[in-house]
Amino acid sequence: MPKRQFEFSPSVQLILINLPTIRKVQKILDEETVTAEVKQFLKYLAVRLPEEVPEVRAWQSDLSSETLYLFPGKSWRVVKDDHIAVCISLGQCTEPAFYSDEDDPFYVPQWKHLDSFTNHLKELRIPDFEHIGNRNDVYDENYPLWSYVYLAPLVKQSTLDTDGLEKGIVGRVRKLVAKEEKITNFISTLRQNGV
Repeated sequence: MPKRQFEFSPSVQLILINLPTIRKVQKILDEETVTAEVKQFLKYLAVRLPEEVPEVRAWQSDLSSETLYLFPGKSWRVVKDDHIAVCISLGQCTEPAFYSDEDDPFYVPQWKHLDSFTNHLKELRIPDFEHIGNRNDVYDENYPLWSYVYLAPLVKQSTLDTDGLEKGIVGRVRKLVAKEEKITNFISTLRQNGV
């Protein structure tokens, strides 16, 4: 009887072949180097976005964990001390258990009009954005509208095209900001009608 050979699956082989690299990546993550640099990038974006998208110059920004929130002041405040916001979150870059190229860029707090507001967002039909109603997987209702800047296409010869990442984020913020007036009107109408 011939000797049987055992072979690992391609995915397990990939891990085993790259185990030294995986250990190095884990060490870097444990040192929180990635978290620190992601926060620096978000601080950089807080300055760059108003330069690139003049409409947000008068907006407020808030940096929390690995997320940058942008909102046009009181007009988007819907609950005490919380606003609807454009949300740029890079948290998945710092949590390997949740690695994904996807993230949630539009945040709505727990607001009594959340469902009605979410339904209004669908009417905006912003290019490159998905509405929560178009998803079949698990989602968070506080993020009813989102777009993804995929990292994989930005990797070239083992380096990340950071300018491309910035350009992708700026482009999406620009598309959301173009709908600021309609979003503000949605909020105002919901407040007045008590929907």
